[in-house]
Amino acid sequence: PDTYGYSPQPPKNVLGLYAMWGEIIDLDTLRAALKKIDLPQPARTALVQNFRQLATRARAFEFTDVERELLVDIPVAVYHERQKHYQKHAAHYKTLKQLTEDVTADNSDEHVAALRALRRDMLAACDTPRCQDMPLIASVTKALALLHVVRNERVDARAESSLFHRNGSYRSGFAQAVRVAQNARIERLREIYDTFRRARRNGSSEAVADEIAGGRGAKVRYNLPLTVRMKLPDYARAIEKNSYSHYTPKGEVTAVALIGKHAQVRLKGQKKPLTFPRSDVTGLRANDQLFFVTVEDESRTVKATRKGVLIHLRDSPVPLQAPTE
Repeated sequence: PDTYGYSPQPPKNVLGLYAMWGEIIDLDTLRAALKKIDLPQPARTALVQNFRQLATRARAFEFTDVERELLVDIPVAVYHERQKHYQKHAAHYKTLKQLTEDVTADNSDEHVAALRALRRDMLAACDTPRCQDMPLIASVTKALALLHVVRNERVDARAESSLFHRNGSYRSGFAQAVRVAQNARIERLREIYDTFRRARRNGSSEAVADEIAGGRGAKVRYNLPLTVRMKLPDYARAIEKNSYSHYTPKGEVTAVALIGKHAQVRLKGQKKPLTFPRSDVTGLRANDQLFFVTVEDESRTVKATRKGVLIHLRDSPVPLQAPTE
């Protein structure tokens, strides 16, 4: 540290970030990407040199095994898993790019319908434990929320915004996916640590305690990784008059009556049925849990679950094998 107590050494989580990108990005790839950007050549050269220096410095830092696992290995693994996902669903993401390059420039019914169709198709192809965490789902939902705001469609804007505006609900971004994986590993390490310590306090030898716990674990701080925002903006608030309209009620379905393009849904404990678009509740049945929003007697599904399993996301069915939490 200098005279004022300032240390030029970045925090461990920042060094982990440098080390992670150093593992993922090679210098030739970086140079090729910079050629596509309108920058003077000296600026490109400086960026490459800075990146090399930061990555080298981070690799040389003496992380503990647990720190390296959490701050470098897990982010790198998440990155490669996401690349596989993008490659597998390349056609869907190509369509997403076409539909969202300037999303509010076209606020036609056809644009809204195309985005909804893309989300339905992606959910139908869901092959992950949490379908709502696929990056495309949040991107389409954000685009639809913005479009409905521009079109001043309050109930639809509220329904789309309600999916990802609460803290912890948005896990689709790369930084958010990394933090979720890091938290899961931290919880497991702390669980192993507590089990090992408990076994030792109760008379087990280190070897026996190690076998019982599955290792020694570690008492890792949850603030070791970088803090990231785990929600999207509440876009619908831009056109809402009621400051309490962002709450999402839920209820147990007792009956669903399909009437043309609409449906009437009765919930346990409510005398008056709610009116939804038919596509919002197709496939729902008694005992399902429905999360919804209502604006001026118009209702929309946010999500629906059956015995704890996500079965509907907005107007799209979800494969039954995908757990909701």
